[in-house]
This record gives sequence, C-alpha cells and structure tokens, in this order.
Amino acid sequence: MVNPNAPILAFAKDKNSIRFASSVAKACSRPLYLCDQFNEMVELSRSLTAYAAVLLFFESSQEVREFDKSTAGQLDPNRVHVICASQDEDTLRAALYGSSIGHIGLKKNAGSFFTPADTRCYSRLILLALNEAPARGITTLLAEDAAIETLVISESSQKASASQAVIQHLLDHGCGERTADVIATTADELLMNAIYDSRVDGAGKQLLFSADDTEGFNVHGVELNIGVDSDFVAIHVSDCNGSLDRQKVLRHISKVTESPEVQNQHLNESARNSAGIGLALIVRSGASLCFVTEPGKWTEVTAFFPGSSRAKKRTKDFKSQFQFISTFIIPAQDSEPQLRRAQ
Repeated sequence: MVNPNAPILAFAKDKNSIRFASSVAKACSRPLYLCDQFNEMVELSRSLTAYAAVLLFFESSQEVREFDKSTAGQLDPNRVHVICASQDEDTLRAALYGSSIGHIGLKKNAGSFFTPADTRCYSRLILLALNEAPARGITTLLAEDAAIETLVISESSQKASASQAVIQHLLDHGCGERTADVIATTADELLMNAIYDSRVDGAGKQLLFSADDTEGFNVHGVELNIGVDSDFVAIHVSDCNGSLDRQKVLRHISKVTESPEVQNQHLNESARNSAGIGLALIVRSGASLCFVTEPGKWTEVTAFFPGSSRAKKRTKDFKSQFQFISTFIIPAQDSEPQLRRAQ
C-alpha cells in the first residue's frame, strides 16, 4: 500500500496541463510535486516509492522513448501515467510500446482544455491503481448515482441479445440512436473477446475458438454492465480467466496509429484474431479503455464514452475529446484485501 500522504509527481510545462495535474491531485487528496525539467523528472520518478503516481505530459515521441529507456525495469507501470500532449501519432505509438508505462492519455487537440469530467474520471483511475478504490466493477469508475444494468452471459448465443439490451438501455437514458449503435458495437467487441479470446488452458495458453463453429456453447463468469452517469456512458465486461497481457493489448491498440490501408489488412486478419484490430477501432471511435486484471483469476474491461449530455456533440467533436487507455495488473498476493466486487 502506498503512503497515504505520498504526493503525485507531475512533469508539465503548459498552464492547461498544470491545471489538470493540480485538479487530479486535489481530487485524489494528494499533494502535487511539479517538475518542469526532464532530467530532474527522470531521477525523481526512479524513486517511485516516494510518490503515489507519476503523471507525465510529453509533447514528442523522443521524450517518451528517452523516459522509457532511462527507467526500464525500475518502475511499476500501474502508477506511471503518460499524457500525450501532441497530435503526433508517433508519440502515442511510443507510449503504447513503453515498458514502464501503464496508462496513456491522448489529448488530440492541443488548444482544448481538460474538462471537470476528465478530472473526475482520471482521478478515479489513479485511486484504482493505488488500490484505494472502494470496489471492483463498474461502480468504481462511475458516479454513485449512475444508472446501471447488469447482464450475466451464460451462453455465447446471448451476445446478440446483449447488444440490443445495450441499445435499449442507452435510448432509455437519453442517448441518440447513432451513439447507441456505436456503443453497442463496442459492447459486442468486448463480449467477443471475453467469450472467445480470454479462455486459457492450465498452462496459460490461449484456447482458440471459431465464433461460427461454436455458437450456443456455455459460458461461465462473463458479465456485461451498462452504466450511465452525467459524465459518461460506460460498457463494462468481466470474465473469470484473468488472461489479459498488458503488452499484447497495448500492441493491439497501437494499430490505431496505422494508415487506413493497413487497418483494412488487419480487419481481414481479425477473423483469426478478433482481439486485434477491434480494440484499436474502439479507440478510433472516440472511446477510452480501462483494463484491470488479476492474473489467472479475472479481467475487467471498461469502455467510456461521453455521457448523454455530452454525446450530442458532432461526431468530429466527439472524437477530438481527451481519451485514455489504462491498464492495471493487480499483484495476486495483494488483490483480495483491497479489491472486492461491489454488491
């Protein structure tokens, strides 16, 4: 457990980033130590035990790669957050390939401001990575008054009806039809991964299935939650396999930085590997993703979209908002006392 008085270390230069870091630290009830010199930040971050989290705003892929090279093997990725303050896709790619980086934020419009909703959600992510979140599940990352519907998936054939349930729940809570369809497609992709791609054998090797050949087989431990609060719409899918591989997932998502021609090539490949381009397309749609796993036990994936009051923006504005890709691997020996499923 991290010292409850440990500060958040932030590397930021522009006023908007500094304001965001300050707001997140305040929401986490942590002091903020602000640094604007790269070499000093690298030295300080190596003393990660002295900080609750490291929040780094990088403007170039060179900064990302230099940081990752300088700290390789020395940091806990669960507590390292890199915000790509540049629209350069190479900066995002470098962060997704970073061995020391567990959380990546993407500020795609250099002139835009972080919103209060961004602060609220991102502070919850930091608290989750500190094992200070009150519970597992979708309630951990949404407001207390969120409207949540839960579906337990017991057969693979329920996937289609689950997507329809997502659409209906969202329409009932003020989302437009087009937005509901996009979010339902995300739910379908995450369910596909949980049902077909997360299963492993006793040695931890992935068990491969064909969706066409195995329709109707029984499923154990897969659950879908749909949540809506004033800030976000969230799709949350959990399984009881705990087979998520951080580096593999981030490599899949890095396909979002590739050209449309290369992405089309991956779409043809994804018939054999549906966990690949699908995650990248979720990010491309404007969603944020949070992966939490206890190896060998369970995995939870949550996709975030702007809530009904924010989703009325034009598609162009929707896709230009702040996004994050967060991965949190719970050490098996520490997970049970700190994280328990919400009742």
